[in-house]
Amino acid sequence: MLDYFLEAAANGPAKIEPNYGIEFVGLEVGQDAEYPVSVTVRYVAGEREGEERTIRAKYVFGCDGASSGVRKAIGRKLEGKGANHAWGVMDVLANTDFPDIRTKCAINSRNGSILLIPREGGLLFRMYVDLGEVAADDNRKVRQTPVEEIIKRANQIINPYSVDVKSVAWSSVYEVGHRLTDHFDDVDTEDRGTRVPRVFIAGDACHTHSAKPARV
Repeated sequence: MLDYFLEAAANGPAKIEPNYGIEFVGLEVGQDAEYPVSVTVRYVAGEREGEERTIRAKYVFGCDGASSGVRKAIGRKLEGKGANHAWGVMDVLANTDFPDIRTKCAINSRNGSILLIPREGGLLFRMYVDLGEVAADDNRKVRQTPVEEIIKRANQIINPYSVDVKSVAWSSVYEVGHRLTDHFDDVDTEDRGTRVPRVFIAGDACHTHSAKPARV
């Protein structure tokens, strides 16, 4: 049974890349009073694969992630550090005296932060472990941090409790950038107040940051 949960964690939904069958190509804002936004999309699957379609709209919201095509189409950009903080994440089977290990919770200590998320089945739990600031000249070396170091950091943060990791089903290290867009819509600074915004961006399309607790 344990092998089943370890395999499920290692090959879970995080490995799946969604395909919606349609991709965004571009957009333009014209002079039409009722439907000024023209959005071009392309079918990438099914009988209409390769076919492009233009959709007319009154307003458009771009919620298409950090690499947002909508944001780029309206000339917006993300400003700030691209990668400045590292987190180690691992799905583990472990013994611990920490009382809330089976509860989704955030841990903040003078040594850093941990976010705990119980996994399916009640045996494994996921730990997001604060690895600290990333040096500007790191060149992604932090991404090769061994899992033993992540476990060591977790124990430093969780002290005076401890976590004895028996098995690691999956682990990774990623860097998080804190960036914010220069505008949240298609109206430039000099045009504010002269026309109504028609294209908006939301979510990671306009800001990226860690969802984990900040160090205190």
